[in-house]
Amino acid sequence: MFFNNKKNRKSGFTLAEVLITLSIIGVVAVMTIPALQTHYNRQMAETRLKSFYSKMSQAHGLWLSDEHMDPKDVSYRDVITSAQLMAWWQNNLGRHFKASTVQTILNAGNHFPSIRITLLDGSAANVYINHPGEEGAAMHFFYCVDSRFCTEHLRNDTDGIHAFLFTLHQGNKGGDFVTSYDEFHEKNRAELLANCSLPDVSRRHGCARLIEVDNWKIRSDYPWFH
Repeated sequence: MFFNNKKNRKSGFTLAEVLITLSIIGVVAVMTIPALQTHYNRQMAETRLKSFYSKMSQAHGLWLSDEHMDPKDVSYRDVITSAQLMAWWQNNLGRHFKASTVQTILNAGNHFPSIRITLLDGSAANVYINHPGEEGAAMHFFYCVDSRFCTEHLRNDTDGIHAFLFTLHQGNKGGDFVTSYDEFHEKNRAELLANCSLPDVSRRHGCARLIEVDNWKIRSDYPWFH
């Protein structure tokens, strides 16, 4: 008598089936993880940029109010060294801005007075004065979404992905704290987008202003991968 043993066989996956399944999972992961990471990085940039601008603007307003100053009275023309910039920050804006650490830094390749402000959310800003001691001096904030980028790049790579430019103008240019700097507030969106798409990352100064114009959102046409 012959018996049918099919019912007694244990069901399961063969080694080939397991390997094929793992391969498919690997391909899907390779395709989706970078996209998820990019989405996360964009959201983090949006959140931190808006937060930095809001906190700095608030500190700027409180400082002016506390000192009974008009924006046209803002001056840092006498700040020549990094030590002087540190003192200026601590005695003025820094009194109203909560930071994790503030330190003087050596700005390789130039002699601009420079300090680094590290924020509680893990971002940072390298602050430096361009053309110190001159009437046309400008205090720029090289803001890094991740503080580690500020450590590796002192001020030149405002790529609109890892780092963005903000400026505190002196009174002769309005004395305001602004995204990018005053020139970019006269440009339309198309012009800002063109600047933010430049191959030379050291010239992408309009990216912060572009995101502000877009209500602190990184839109689909933003050159995130350029």
